[in-house]
Amino acid sequence: MILKYSFIFLFCICLASSTWAQTEISRSVVASGGHDFKNDQIQLSATIGEVMVTTLSTETLVLTQGFQQPEKEDFTSSYQSPDLIESISTFPNPASERIYVDITTKKEDNYNIEIFDVLGKRWKSRRGVDLDPGIERRLQFELNDLPGGHYFIRIVDSRGQLAGSLRFLVQQ
Repeated sequence: MILKYSFIFLFCICLASSTWAQTEISRSVVASGGHDFKNDQIQLSATIGEVMVTTLSTETLVLTQGFQQPEKEDFTSSYQSPDLIESISTFPNPASERIYVDITTKKEDNYNIEIFDVLGKRWKSRRGVDLDPGIERRLQFELNDLPGGHYFIRIVDSRGQLAGSLRFLVQQ
């Protein structure tokens, strides 16, 4: 009888310690290869064999990101940075000829506003849009040359930080 209670007690201790040890999970990447680079202005980390999720680009640089991107970048729904954006909206949605984007920021900056399709191809962009804090700005994008489908509007500040994103539908 004592052996039975000893076994049950030992089992409960093991179960409790394994449950307690697994309460915190940190992010990690498992890959067959890759590289990390860091300097005063930028930090890059890349791995081999990731599925492409999104593409970031400037006039001279294209960076394709996979699942190692920051958790807050969710291009399947809308997002607005609590530090940078007060409000963003689009209308009409679905759109056919043009779409309007209303943006109110919390910080003065030059923002890049880009339209991507679901495959990551950039169709439209406005670079260096000066937005003042607390003042709503309406931007208009012509959509006549876009085929019907789902698209994303992405707003990025001058440091490359994602300020906001919205999904919309083009019906042609």
